[in-house]
Amino acid sequence: VIGIDFGSAWMKVALVQLKVPLEIVPNTISKRKTEIVVSFDRGERMYGSDAFGLLSRKPNFGFAHFRELLGRDDKHPLTSRLAEHMYGVVAAMNSTRGGMDMPYTGDKNVEAFSAEELTAMVFRYARDIVKDFGGQAVRDAVITVPAFATMHERRALVTAAEIAGLKVLSLIEDNTAAALQYGKDNVEEKKTVLYYNLGASATQVSIVQYSNYTVKELGKSKEVGSFEVLAKQWDATLGGEQFDLKVMNYLADEFKSKFGTELRAKAKPMAKLRAQATKTKEVLSANTEMHVKVNSLHDDKDLALVLTRTQFEGLCQDLFKRLTPPIDRALAQAKLTVADLDAVEMLGGGQRIPEIQKRLGDYFGSGQPLGVHLNADEAMALGAAFEAANISTAFKVRKTGMTDFSPFPITVGLASLPSTETGGVLGGLFGGGKKKTEAEIDEAANWKKTATVFKAWSKLDSKKVLAFHHDQDIKLDVSYAEQPAQGEESMLPPGTRVKLSSFNVTGVEKFAKGMGAKNLTVCGNDQNPKPKVTLHFKLDSSGMVVLTKAEATCDKPEEPKADGEEADGAKGSDKEGEEEKKDEAEAKEGDQEEKKEEEEKEGGEKEGEEDSKEGEEEEKKEEETAEEKKKRKEEEKKKKKEEKKAAELKKKAEKLAKKKASEVYKSELAVSEDLTLDETKASSPAAVAESQAKLNYLQALDDARFAKMEAKNGLEGFLYDVKGKLDDEAEALEQVSTEAQRAVLLEAAQAALDWLDDEGFDQEAAVYKTKQTDVMDLSAPLFFRLEENSARPAAVKMATKRLKDIRLLVAKWEESMPQVTEEERGEVLALVAKAEAWLDEKVALQAEVPGHEAPKFTANEVSAQLKPTANLVTKLSRKPKPKPKPVELNATDTAANATDTAANATDTAA
Repeated sequence: VIGIDFGSAWMKVALVQLKVPLEIVPNTISKRKTEIVVSFDRGERMYGSDAFGLLSRKPNFGFAHFRELLGRDDKHPLTSRLAEHMYGVVAAMNSTRGGMDMPYTGDKNVEAFSAEELTAMVFRYARDIVKDFGGQAVRDAVITVPAFATMHERRALVTAAEIAGLKVLSLIEDNTAAALQYGKDNVEEKKTVLYYNLGASATQVSIVQYSNYTVKELGKSKEVGSFEVLAKQWDATLGGEQFDLKVMNYLADEFKSKFGTELRAKAKPMAKLRAQATKTKEVLSANTEMHVKVNSLHDDKDLALVLTRTQFEGLCQDLFKRLTPPIDRALAQAKLTVADLDAVEMLGGGQRIPEIQKRLGDYFGSGQPLGVHLNADEAMALGAAFEAANISTAFKVRKTGMTDFSPFPITVGLASLPSTETGGVLGGLFGGGKKKTEAEIDEAANWKKTATVFKAWSKLDSKKVLAFHHDQDIKLDVSYAEQPAQGEESMLPPGTRVKLSSFNVTGVEKFAKGMGAKNLTVCGNDQNPKPKVTLHFKLDSSGMVVLTKAEATCDKPEEPKADGEEADGAKGSDKEGEEEKKDEAEAKEGDQEEKKEEEEKEGGEKEGEEDSKEGEEEEKKEEETAEEKKKRKEEEKKKKKEEKKAAELKKKAEKLAKKKASEVYKSELAVSEDLTLDETKASSPAAVAESQAKLNYLQALDDARFAKMEAKNGLEGFLYDVKGKLDDEAEALEQVSTEAQRAVLLEAAQAALDWLDDEGFDQEAAVYKTKQTDVMDLSAPLFFRLEENSARPAAVKMATKRLKDIRLLVAKWEESMPQVTEEERGEVLALVAKAEAWLDEKVALQAEVPGHEAPKFTANEVSAQLKPTANLVTKLSRKPKPKPKPVELNATDTAANATDTAANATDTAA
């Protein structure tokens, strides 16, 4: 599995393999991070440093900062701010697809790329470098997102991963991933850490509290670390690139003041200035001044000047003032002060500017140093990879608890879908035979409900249930709350589309009709005669809301009570109140889950108090007499027995109650998402398939280009090898070829090289292979004869010696290996004679053939001729000797042996 830190400017990939520590995957040029840029040059698709370098030379064929376009439209303020970067390609809204596109003019079959498609290209590149590094393809991944990423952006990122062939196990926020990387090796009693992440495009601040808890594992207690995000705040437009833009605009102004030319409308010079600005910022982080020089910036005019660190800091004063407000808001949200923090950890590359370090150091004070315990660039990727290993069932890793929240409230709007039946039919079926009035029909058609299913700051991976009574199919809209709850500040980023998704929940009307057919005039109670519809929602670990299940239920009618039995009414006949309470309880199910952890903590405290009480009781027990102790133990035993019996009775009663509660008619409802909305159409299966086809087309072009390059390079290398051999082996070649043969080959090789530099510069792979075959038909026989001219005599010499040695060996076998029969030895000698005769014949024939003609036999044929003889010799040399027969003693020998034994015994005794 892998973790991908997918930022706005850089991507880092971490890999988890069995029995291998977490490690960062280097790219094709051995860099540990890759620029998120895709560029095209004459059909060649490039990534990383190559693509970034081309961006300044061919800005109209390079794509960058497309993460900011994911899940957003042209009205979003962050997409409009991209114009400040002065990139050559300007994104535009594609209303057909429902997302932002970047136009491409390099291929007549491709008009534009969507942000999801460009992101998918980068993810495919990530898969390729992981395969090259780890040796096998990887499909499962956890990907980072900024804290302010809405569901639109998260869904677009998951769609991009799907297009690339990745399965997203979960999304994880940047700072949360870093907190996980920090916490997996730090089991603290209690520690509060603030993470300050100044990345390329945004600043994010998170306050995290670490703690631990004890679990039983294989009968032993084990401390497990956990952490909870207490607060998160951000500035989505304050990143390292904003400092680059300050320098870029300063350089553009300097050029204009010197030469009178405005460069901001010219893509190529602005691309050069942007690259120079980044370099200047990095140099000034370590030096007090820098000599800036950009050759041929525009119209063959150079820009040369000196920029000091003081000047740079003066340009960025407004940005420096925005460094601490996100910290203020995060501390206020967590209800903490700087003094309550145990540590501050710095993340992101932007925070390396000295003035930023100074201002943050002054803010936190000398008592709270800026921590650098984590790798500021790689912590997020490593944390994401660790989370992927936790989720995957293929790995067993150290447990680390994690609690995170979604800052945005989610609401659902419910309305009736148009009835599939004629007016009044449901009233006749389900209302005791009464037809619905026009007012009732209008009321049903105009039925609407709105509810907040997840409040702001709801826990991720939590569930909620919404229950209500209705008898028509439902249209369900999931949206962000347009207005925050009373006392809450809206965290929704400006420009966010409020509507998230829309679903049709069908089967309610059919279920209601079925209940009518069963003559159920009441479903639930007299006040709520309609079926109860229950909708199950989940706020998953990726921060996205999912409708997991929908069902309709109707209580079965109770059987009539016999005379004398207590009526239900005597026990409390207010079914309406009970039903309403039941609905409320189900709707609050998710809220109860949120309180579960607090209850568990309280339970832990109670257990501690109980342990303390038990200790006091033990002291008293020691003072008791043996008789009192025995009596007390008997009473305790009796009490436990009674408690056990009561528990069993209670369990049986609960089981009976559950059985009674399960006596309902139930139907699972069909849920279909509306994928025609602007908010969701880019994630539809059809859109994904179309994007995958486009990327597969590009991949086929890449494969053809690689095959062409390989064939062309192979041909060029082969031709130079032929010319080199003709020159280096000239003397030896004279023995196996005529001057005419060598001249023809040399001329063909030179002609092919000339062709490569001319019309053969850009041909298909098959053409290069054909050209190589044509020259090879001339060179192969000549070079083969050259090789055989030395290899064949050596093979003949070796074979002659080997056959002679076999004859000597067979002669020795007559005495040394009697198990080899005379017939077998004769068979070996016959094969030797046959091989010798073959060799003599071939050598004689070869002596009559000129060197420039094909040989009568080859070195390989000599080896093949010896093989039968060698195999037989090997087989016979392993033939085992026969076992000696045991010697049988007769009666006289046995008696003599017995006398000798007795005599030896007498001598020993003496």
